[in-house]
Amino acid sequence: MTDRAGATHEITWEHAPGGVVAGRITCLDDVGGSCRQTCLDELGCEDRDHAHLLVDAGCCGVVAEAERLGAAALFDGPAGAPLRSGPIRTTRDAAGWTWTYLTQEAAAGSGRRGRVRSAA
Repeated sequence: MTDRAGATHEITWEHAPGGVVAGRITCLDDVGGSCRQTCLDELGCEDRDHAHLLVDAGCCGVVAEAERLGAAALFDGPAGAPLRSGPIRTTRDAAGWTWTYLTQEAAAGSGRRGRVRSAA
């Protein structure tokens, strides 16, 4: 499910022990969404722009990569951008997943109808 701003993901920043700020990405997309698809090619996929058969992986790839590398490591916006919780735009290329904040205008129109938290 997407929110009214078209976001399929959101980020929440939290203060963790030791003065660390940690980001958590939540998936709002439906089963079969592009962030949940994986290739069935037995040899694996080296490219992300292919014609192989894709199936739902059972979890969100953005959430899984953020949990592995940290949400901040996937940020593809300007250095020094202030942290804020809310809807984000995700992008996938041959290097993996990245995210940026939605524009202030798009975020202001955001009103989530429901949430689906990825367990991954």
